[in-house]
Amino acid sequence: MAQQRLISDKSVLYDAQNQLSSVLTAIPRNVNMENIDGALGYLNTALPSGSVLVNVSIYANYGESNQTPINGYNANVTETVWDNFFASQSLSSTELFGQVMEVALLYTKDNIPVMYGLSGSNWIYTNI
Repeated sequence: MAQQRLISDKSVLYDAQNQLSSVLTAIPRNVNMENIDGALGYLNTALPSGSVLVNVSIYANYGESNQTPINGYNANVTETVWDNFFASQSLSSTELFGQVMEVALLYTKDNIPVMYGLSGSNWIYTNI
């Protein structure tokens, strides 16, 4: 299976002290679903009933020997928000797992706060 990710459209300074810059990569780590209708979600996650928790890790130099985790993005959304967002997407993934990960990244792209001078419009979804 190809790996889905968001890639920043430009290199950014992620470590000012050492003057290190890189294109950034966001990778979905997990999507936890708590008491979602019709879903095989994870139980006992301490999330309110009908919640979806999206966890994305952000790396500098992803896939290289000096790969560095530098940040992350977490979102806790209601089942209704998740379902509506999911239904509004034109997805390239055909399997359910791939679709969930794709939607997690697309949700991140639409909702991530400005980090390292990057807004949501600076992130490109790719499935390579």
